[in-house]
Amino acid sequence: METTRHLSYRSKVFLFLMISAVIPIIILGIYSYNTYRIGINKEVNLTIDSSAKQLKIRMDSTMNSIRKYYLAAVQTEEIEWLMNEDIWYSDYSRLTKAQDTLKSTYYLSEYITGYTFINWDTGWVLSNRGLYPFSLSLNPDEVKAFKGDDQGWVNHMDQVTHQNLRREEIDLEGVLYYVNLPVTRNEKNSMLTVNVDLNRINSVVLDDQANVEIMIIDGDGKLVYSTHSELSEALLQRDASSDQQSQITLSAKNTYQIGSLKSDVVDWTYYVAWGTQRLNEGAANIVLMTIAVVLGFALISILASLFTRAIYRPVHDLSDYVTEASGMLQQNYTDDFTRISGSVDRLVDSNTALEQTIENQRSQLCEFFMTRLINGTLYSEQIDMYVKQLGIVMQDYYLVMTIGLKNLMNEDYDEMKQDALRLQVMENIPEEIRNRLAIPPASNSRVITVVVTDNDPKELEKKAIEVYKGIDIFVQMEYQFAIKVGVSSIYSDLKQFRNAHSEGIEALKNNEVLHEKNTSSDFEGVMFYTDIERNYESRVYDRLMEREIKAAVDSGDQEKAFEVVDQFVQHLIDHQVAKMEQQFYIHHFMDEILMVTIEAGISPDEIFTGGRARVYQSVNQIYDLERLRSFYKYGLVVPIIERLNQFRTSKSSEIIQEIMKLIEETGGDITLNECADRLNYHTTYIWKVMKVEKNSTFTEYVAEYKLEAAKKLLLTTSMTITDIAKELNYTNAQNFIRFFSRMEGTTPGKYRKNNKSK
Repeated sequence: METTRHLSYRSKVFLFLMISAVIPIIILGIYSYNTYRIGINKEVNLTIDSSAKQLKIRMDSTMNSIRKYYLAAVQTEEIEWLMNEDIWYSDYSRLTKAQDTLKSTYYLSEYITGYTFINWDTGWVLSNRGLYPFSLSLNPDEVKAFKGDDQGWVNHMDQVTHQNLRREEIDLEGVLYYVNLPVTRNEKNSMLTVNVDLNRINSVVLDDQANVEIMIIDGDGKLVYSTHSELSEALLQRDASSDQQSQITLSAKNTYQIGSLKSDVVDWTYYVAWGTQRLNEGAANIVLMTIAVVLGFALISILASLFTRAIYRPVHDLSDYVTEASGMLQQNYTDDFTRISGSVDRLVDSNTALEQTIENQRSQLCEFFMTRLINGTLYSEQIDMYVKQLGIVMQDYYLVMTIGLKNLMNEDYDEMKQDALRLQVMENIPEEIRNRLAIPPASNSRVITVVVTDNDPKELEKKAIEVYKGIDIFVQMEYQFAIKVGVSSIYSDLKQFRNAHSEGIEALKNNEVLHEKNTSSDFEGVMFYTDIERNYESRVYDRLMEREIKAAVDSGDQEKAFEVVDQFVQHLIDHQVAKMEQQFYIHHFMDEILMVTIEAGISPDEIFTGGRARVYQSVNQIYDLERLRSFYKYGLVVPIIERLNQFRTSKSSEIIQEIMKLIEETGGDITLNECADRLNYHTTYIWKVMKVEKNSTFTEYVAEYKLEAAKKLLLTTSMTITDIAKELNYTNAQNFIRFFSRMEGTTPGKYRKNNKSK
């Protein structure tokens, strides 16, 4: 009987252990599976929404910049001349200026593959492939179809042939922007078409969209761009009733969730798709892992059943386990229960120490939490979990303050020193100020970010001012720095933290130029985002400063260049240009400075470490106008002037020899553009070298060269005027006679007669 009871008890213990272990694993597997599917669905929706918004913002911004540039360009003196005058091949210098304008500014030119300007009154066509009469055009009817509307975008991606067009064939392939001119009058006498390289635009704006598929469809239901041909075909074949569908299924295992946004600039719709097969693969992996764990545990349990005698020593085994877990040394105890009690006490003490460690690292955890809030990578449940675990007390309302540091000693700006200083300020903020913050301060995007919370919106703004004053006094006394603060709108949901932080950054950027209109505070260092929206108004960009800065840098006049930079920054302050518009001004002004190097035949990548991309990245991270002023002077103007002086000193004499040799080889039958292309220099640089070395333009020098060649043939040979014209590559004798008469003041025949008789 004793043995039977003994075996029965052992079987019950084994069965209990098996059930107790397997059931939680199965439950955990089911819970993990459902949690994964719910979580990944939320993440997919957030990813699609975020990607669609990024796509819309970037594409709309680029297309709108192209449209704005050409609407401004067609009102310049160079293009108005094309609309109002009858042009000829001899108007070379003015045609060159017009072409430079139509090529677009530097930061847009890489998106433009070609352009065509047509003057219906004079019948001339000027394109990136040359000048010719419209009567020679190979596709006039297709072009005239655009004369109806003032301006617009056209999608001809389905007509792209990838073949070289003839010079007289007007390029209407791909994505086009067209505008009938003049834009200010009802009677149109000209038209401009611009070919946009959509593949180049997408390679720039979609470089961080690797996990999603992108489709762009125009208002007529035609495909503009796609990263997935099969998916885009299925999208185009959907009937009108399926516009609200969120999924497209290509096969049993190939389903895509779809999100879309309509463009505000072009009659396009942007589609973003995410393959749900990744979701199914992840869910299947969880199921397989759960089954594998259950089977593995069953196998281990079967093997463990061979050693079930150990189960009859539960108290002793538990004692050993608890003692080992607590890290206690072996000591003499009267019984195992006393030993377990001592070990548990030790574990409780260890847990208390762990909680203390977490409390000591709370600032770092809070900074990590705030960084994820800014990046928008937390779900609502995760936000609640962080708030609870970190002991963060959030009231009904909150706002975000972004703090930038400004040197009161007017020392040169040092980014590494600023980074170190920001960390010191964060760590040493007085306790009475820190207690007013909802979350410990964090450093992100080269600013210090703090959060203030309250149950009353009015009291919340007062608290923000008090926090500003406290931090400002502390930073000035301890570090001799001032602070500039941008304050977001008031929010009530932490899921909107990313928007609040963006508003704080925008307010900080506008602090210096708009503080005089700030009605929310009597303190110059504080700018509320709501004031930016009230004070925003469009400004007129002063292009005179562009010409002045280019001329100063090109001539090596550093003092004058510094003076123009000061005028430009003062212009931003005087006209209170908001940051939403100011960024365009700053980039445009910088483009003109960089263009000097390109026109001189030097790539900016040779001058600046990290290339042009690094230059743009640096200027985008400047929130202070004094730093902007210093960046323009010492980060751009000084290195460019030094490089230009070095380059021109060593290259001018060498290049002029190459130009002379090329003119001799071609017998003067070469244009400035052809010379620049063959020597791999910009046309403006060739022109300047000729002016400096020969005190003559390229065209004037070639004309003199051909004139001397003509004189030599007239005096040393018996060739007829017609033969000489052919020898010098003139299309007919009359053109040669007109050229010779204009240059020499007499006809070739009279010149030969008068000079041979001497």
